[in-house]
Parts: sequence; C-alpha cells; structure tokens
Amino acid sequence: SSSSMTRFAIARRLHGTRHGASCLNLASRSRTWSSSARAAPESGYVQERLVSSTSLAEVLDLIHSGPDRWGRISLSTAWHRLGKFADRSRDKRGIKDAMRRLSDVHLAKGFEGYKPRNLGNIIWAWGKLQYRDGTVVQAGCKMVVDAPEKFAARDLSNIVYALALMRHKHWDLLASVGDHLPGRTAEFSPQGVSNMLYAWALLGYKRRPVLRALCDSALGTLADYKPQELSIVVYACGMLDFRHEDLIAEACQQTSRRLAELSEQNISNIVHGLGRLEFKCADTLRAVCSHSISRLPGFTAQGIANTAYGLGTLRFRDDEFEFTPQNLGNTAFAFGSMKFRVAGVVRCERDQRKTSSASRSVEREDRTCSDRVAKTFFKWNSRSNQQVF
Repeated sequence: SSSSMTRFAIARRLHGTRHGASCLNLASRSRTWSSSARAAPESGYVQERLVSSTSLAEVLDLIHSGPDRWGRISLSTAWHRLGKFADRSRDKRGIKDAMRRLSDVHLAKGFEGYKPRNLGNIIWAWGKLQYRDGTVVQAGCKMVVDAPEKFAARDLSNIVYALALMRHKHWDLLASVGDHLPGRTAEFSPQGVSNMLYAWALLGYKRRPVLRALCDSALGTLADYKPQELSIVVYACGMLDFRHEDLIAEACQQTSRRLAELSEQNISNIVHGLGRLEFKCADTLRAVCSHSISRLPGFTAQGIANTAYGLGTLRFRDDEFEFTPQNLGNTAFAFGSMKFRVAGVVRCERDQRKTSSASRSVEREDRTCSDRVAKTFFKWNSRSNQQVF
C-alpha cells in the first residue's frame, strides 16, 4: 500500500539508526498483515463464489481459507452447497473438516440475526450431511422453536424433514411446529405435505390434530401430486397408523388411474401403506396386481416383501395375480438371504478378496442359497410365474 511504501522510504533515509530499524520492522509487519488479510477472501466475494460453485472441491477450497470472517449469508450458502454436493463425492475427510470449521464459527457466534430462509438452508444441509454435533443443532433448532411463524412453509417442512434424516428428535421444535402448523397447511406444496408426513413417520411423532390438518389440506388435490409424493402420503399414513378415510380413498382412485406413472417402489409403498391401515380397496388392489405381474423383475426384495405384507394383511387374493402372498414372501426371503441382484438371472455375489478357505465357505453358502431358490421356484407351479422371472 502507499502508506507502507512511505514508511519504507522513511526507514531508508534513517537507515543505520535505531529509529530507522524500528520503522523498517513496522513496515515489514504491516506488509505481512496486509498479505494475510488478502489471503482470507471478503464475504461478498465468497458469496459470489459459493453461489456460482459447481463442485464440492470449489466449496471446500473456500471453506478451508477460513470462514470465521464470513457473513451469515455466506455461512448459510456454504452449508447449503456442502449438502448439495456431498452425495456426489467420496471426500468424506474434506467434508468432515469443512463441517468442523463451520461449526466452530457457530459455536463462537451463535445463530442470532440469521434470516429464517438462511437458517432453514443450514438445517436442511445438516439433514443431507447426517450432521451430528448436538450442541450446534440444539442452538440452531432453538431459533425455530422461538419463532416458527417467521419461517415459510417450505422451510418448516425442510427443517422437520432434515431432523428426520438425522433421526434427531428435538421434541420442543416438533411441538412448536405442530402447534403452529394447522393454521398454515394451505401454504404447503404437495412436496411439503408429503415430506412433512414422512418426517413425522420417521420420527414417530403421532400428533393426530397435526396429521389431520395435513391430510385435510391434501384432500381433493392428490391429482397434482407426483407419483413419489402420492406413494409417500399413503406409506407415511400407514407408518403413523393414521387412517384418513377420505384421503386414502382418493389415493386409491389416483393409484388405479396412474399405475403406468408409478415406479415399482411407489406401488409397493402404497400397498404396504394400505396394509398397515387395513384399508381394503378391492378395485385398486386388483388393478395393482394385474398391472404389476409384468413388472415384478423391477421390484427390489424390499419392494416384494412390502407388497406381500400389504396383500397378506388385507387378506387379498386375485387368481389373475399368479404370485400369492406366500409365494412373494418366499421370494423375498430367498432374495434377501442372497443380497440378490436381478439381471435376467439370480446370482450370488462372491468376494474375490477372500482367502481360499473363506472362498470355500462362500461357495458352500452359495449352494445353500441356490437350494433355497430352487425350492422357491419349485413351489411356483404356474408356468407364467416362471416366465416372469
């Protein structure tokens, strides 16, 4: 800087004197401080870089430069980008270090002054990152507990969903949002309703007035729900043992009409939810069975088990659906035992890194699994069953 240059000039003139040496040292220290200040990016510059970032590496580089001087918006964006890019990276150590650095800032400065949207983004990222620092999470959640009315409906659903992903049961926050939510359900999007119901299910939060308010808000609008959102509503209600007659009846109608749109997982979740609720809609179940028989290879073991559970619980049997609940249960048992993959055939996975003795053990287990599968296929006396698989 110009002031530094001036001090150097004065120091040169006074070279050889104690005063000159002192000024030279001052100038040197000043230059060093200025260099270190430039090394830490200013918050405005950081925010621009974070917003335009396209990879985890960019975000980690910025966080490693030192977030202690950043503003609240930049800290919020940093968390959001970490959560956004973390699934695509194997750099777990880098992510863990970045979370520690950001956490240190919050431990020192708290969450006072954060806008609701920014705090909502931070807690959303905690859920994606499976963040586990209880002190920091408690401090952030307290801000929500104190003023849930300041948060948009989208932020509230994201916050509760994030807690569910972390399996963090912050009962004060859940109670506060539960008290506040019934008067604002009209503000929630289909994604917000389905995420909120699923979050309550994961957390085991069965507050019936809250559940009824959410289900009432969805009534008459399920046609606007995406296939995944529709299936989550039924599945979550089943997990919560909350039977909203009108909503589930509407969900059954939508399921029958939109089977081609539903994935295998969507179908199995819906049937499982209906089974948990003991809601037997014969027309829907018959349509599901007729449609699903040609798609069974696309079902996972868990999906087959969930479907079998639902049909078995409802004591539903359709002769056109070749797989009875017992058949499906046997299939799920065999596939699950094998940690199966379906690629035209069923095969057992072997770990090539095992020693020779371990390999022989694995081969014996493979033969046992194969025997179970053979027995399962033997029980399928219908030719169409064999053709499907």
